[in-house]
Amino acid sequence: MPKHVAGPRSDFAFEFDYCFVCDKRWHRDRDVPFSLDVHEIARGPGRKKAVNARCAWLLLCRRCHDAMGDVSQWPIVRQLALKKIHDPEYYSRITVNSLRGRSPNAITEAEVNREVRLLLEKYVWMR
Repeated sequence: MPKHVAGPRSDFAFEFDYCFVCDKRWHRDRDVPFSLDVHEIARGPGRKKAVNARCAWLLLCRRCHDAMGDVSQWPIVRQLALKKIHDPEYYSRITVNSLRGRSPNAITEAEVNREVRLLLEKYVWMR
């Protein structure tokens, strides 16, 4: 990964110490901590652009990162809801839609808000 990308992504990973889905925590004082991965919300051709865009990043443990590959369980709208819950300052569904080559409102704010409500009901720790 180019240094100009690795730096911001590393900074992002150190800003949080937990998986955005399961709350597994990375403890910096462990001898061998498990890793948290930076996941890009945009897939396919949009992923190349998303590597540089914090609005498209989630922080996930390996198990949850692998699960993100199942779009029936983790559609883009649900991933955007995770972003809105955990990193609201950098949440931008319009930018993510554009990175994916879609219209700015391909996924609407109402759709994201519905997913936020569902996630907060399912994952009590996110409240």
